[in-house]
Amino acid sequence: MKGSLKFIRRKTLFVAALLSLFMLVAPNLSATVMKYLGVADLVEASDVVVVAKVQKKEFSTDKNGDLVTNVTVVPSRTLLGEEAKTLTFQQWGGETELKQSKVPGDARFEVGEEAVLFLRKADMEPGLFLTALGQSKYQISRGDGGATATRELDDISFLRDGGGPTKIEHLPSEVVKLDTLLSQIETVAKAKKEAK
Repeated sequence: MKGSLKFIRRKTLFVAALLSLFMLVAPNLSATVMKYLGVADLVEASDVVVVAKVQKKEFSTDKNGDLVTNVTVVPSRTLLGEEAKTLTFQQWGGETELKQSKVPGDARFEVGEEAVLFLRKADMEPGLFLTALGQSKYQISRGDGGATATRELDDISFLRDGGGPTKIEHLPSEVVKLDTLLSQIETVAKAKKEAK
C-alpha cells in the first residue's frame, strides 16, 4: 500500500510538472503549421499577383455567421492575372464592437500600406483569397536606400522535410530588395503563362 501511494505521488508530480512546462511553452506556439513556399511556389499556386495599396478593410459575417474581413486594394502593377482597378479579397477573422477573431499565421493589413500580394481564385464570394495566409504578403517599404519587401513569418510554424526526419521550425522575417522580388515573380509568371 505504501509503495503504491509513493508511485501515485510520483506520477502526480510528473503530470503536474509536465502541465506546468506546457503552460509555459504553449503561449509561444503558433497554431498554424504550413509548408514553406518560396517565391516560385507562391506564383505557381496563385492566380493573381499584384503590387497594390490597401484602400479599405470591412468587417462582416459570412453566411455561417463567422467573422470575416474584406480587404480592398488598388493595384499599381499586375504581375500575374488580369488587370483591375480594384481587387477585394477575403480573410477569416476580424473585429467588431462585440467580437474579435484572429487566424494565427494570417497576414495583417492597414489602410494605406503597400504590398506585393499573392492571391488565388475561389468559387465563393468575393472570389479571391490569399494564396498561403501570411506567406502571401510582402510589405513594401520605401526609403533613401531603395525599396524593400518584407515577409513577416513570425506567427507561422513551418513543416520542413529536408530528406531526414520532418521538423517543425520557426523562420525569421524575410527582407529582399523590391526590384529583386519583382524580377523573380515576373520570370516565374512568364514561364507559367507560356506553359498554358
